[in-house]
Amino acid sequence: MPYILEKVQLDPLAPGAFYKGELLYHITLIDKTFWSSHMELFACFKTIIDNALDIIKMELDNSEISVEYIEAYKGFGKHKK
Repeated sequence: MPYILEKVQLDPLAPGAFYKGELLYHITLIDKTFWSSHMELFACFKTIIDNALDIIKMELDNSEISVEYIEAYKGFGKHKK
């Protein structure tokens, strides 16, 4: 987790093994029970994901970023309400 946090702090849309934004996408797949017991880490990633969404909105060509990834970013934290 520290490695991924460091990478996405530098570039929220850093690629994983294959695609732009992949590292952050995998963060969105982590079970909500983990986040419930790691609220500080959750807050860090929520901020990074919000920044990634802002970057995506400002970019003219988002064809490199999967629609599935964008939807996962938008849904991150919804279970916290």
